[in-house]
Amino acid sequence: MNKNLPCTAESIRYIKLGEKGRWAKKCFQDNVLRFGFHTGMEYINELCKNTKWDEVHSYWLAQVPNRSTATSYTNQIRSYFEDCGNTLWIAIEDGYLYYGFTVGKPIADSADEIFDGVNLSSHKLMDANGWRRIDAKNNELKVNELSSRLTKVVGYQSTTCGFDEKNTEYLRNRLQGIFNPITIDVAKTLDTLKLQILEMLKHITPKDFELLVQLIFANSGWRQLFATGGARQTVDLEIQNPVTGDIAFVQVKSTTNTRELLDYFQRAQRSYHGRMFFVYHTGNVDATVVDETVDVWDAKKVAEQVVENGLIDWLINKVK
Repeated sequence: MNKNLPCTAESIRYIKLGEKGRWAKKCFQDNVLRFGFHTGMEYINELCKNTKWDEVHSYWLAQVPNRSTATSYTNQIRSYFEDCGNTLWIAIEDGYLYYGFTVGKPIADSADEIFDGVNLSSHKLMDANGWRRIDAKNNELKVNELSSRLTKVVGYQSTTCGFDEKNTEYLRNRLQGIFNPITIDVAKTLDTLKLQILEMLKHITPKDFELLVQLIFANSGWRQLFATGGARQTVDLEIQNPVTGDIAFVQVKSTTNTRELLDYFQRAQRSYHGRMFFVYHTGNVDATVVDETVDVWDAKKVAEQVVENGLIDWLINKVK
């Protein structure tokens, strides 16, 4: 079995890469795991390498106010030094979860890596895979898509800590791209629902389609400034984001094509609007003819927005 797979790790530990993550960027760049607690000092480094943990404890007992803190520091240092490449290290930085295995023995930081004028840290090299932030199926490990039971360790005051049984199992599965079966079933149900809504959209009138689009933007927080049935050549809806103040206009089309999209885009470039939404029901449209200032929504995208904005009941009442 490949020992570099998360599922094979003997233990899984969270590590904070420096105070407020100040070492994180360089650790990820250089593929190292840096650790403090004076482990770069020759005296402490030798004690740790020779597993003289009682003496390490005595050293910290002289540095900190109480025995429990000295014990905590010693245990954290021990977990770092006793890792022979079988511990999976977890770091949470910049909205992502990073993970990896180390190799070899700790190395005292060189002169160009001294922090605060004192060589108090050491580091271990990561294995050939380095620090990773994607699971085994190439899904990005975004913090906002992970269980809050796991991510709450960010607030943990110490440098490193282990995970309880539930979180350990969750991590082993999540890093392999294995999801809770109930979420898979719900996702399939949701996909089916969106397809059904897409079918329902075929049964509403162009006027109701336009009204639905208005409701989507209203429910999304956009404030309507202006609406027209055709008096203004380039605007169906003029909307504003009340938080940012951005003004956009929305073109709603029952049937359209790429040429019409391009025509509206060229008009938009001459207007004061910073953004355009081109929303259509039916047509063959190539969205690549416009730039990033234009969001092109087809009926599938509208169906997704119906679900996200709680407009299913409204649509059912229009179709039944």
